[in-house]
Amino acid sequence: MTSNVRQGIATEGRRLNSSAAMDNSLRRYKKEMVDQLENILSWWMQIIPDEQNGGFYGKIDHNNIIYHEAPKVLYSIAALSGHFHQPII
Repeated sequence: MTSNVRQGIATEGRRLNSSAAMDNSLRRYKKEMVDQLENILSWWMQIIPDEQNGGFYGKIDHNNIIYHEAPKVLYSIAALSGHFHQPII
């Protein structure tokens, strides 16, 4: 085997190892993002449904105080719910 062939094999091996490491990193990153979105959606679904009038409250402050006069939201909740294949309520 010539040194050029050996070099090519070694280079290809490093590239494959690097590619596998990148795939693993991307899988971990995706799992972390999905986990975070699921946590956020779960929290919102506990807090924002307007049981009296239907729909979802559109504004809550950092103390979980709901601003009833704020416009309702639906699109974001429906999009996230559809993404995770979960019913909205």
